[in-house]
Amino acid sequence: MEMCVNIAGAGISIPKTGFGVNIITGSYLGFRHSQDSPVSLLGLKDSMSLGSKSGTVIIGWISTKWFPVDQKIHPWVMVPDTLVGSKAEIEVVGTLIAAGKVDLKIALFDGGGNSSSLMSKIDIESVGGQIANTKVRGVICKVT
Repeated sequence: MEMCVNIAGAGISIPKTGFGVNIITGSYLGFRHSQDSPVSLLGLKDSMSLGSKSGTVIIGWISTKWFPVDQKIHPWVMVPDTLVGSKAEIEVVGTLIAAGKVDLKIALFDGGGNSSSLMSKIDIESVGGQIANTKVRGVICKVT
């Protein structure tokens, strides 16, 4: 199983301070069983929010390359549509100018606001640009 992440945002968010003004931030999660198989897309977005739940430093855009996901460690990737309707947070961390590596964190939240980690992965080859991190918190929806 393979996965890719696209995330983009505009606003002002200062990491680890709780200060942020988010204009719009969104992310797509792509899933495919192999290079030749169809792609399934999930998405989430947040717009016009205050605080640190979503945002970036001015503007950020990252597109990861396809990376393998171990189905035994992350069984949810086999049926990603089961995440639709869940509240989640996706964060891509790392300074990137044109190309490089970033770290990825995906968390789910239950009705009481408790989080559980779906995935934490480091050194993912990516293209794009950001100063520090781009993060979005919202409800997962089906895109394709």
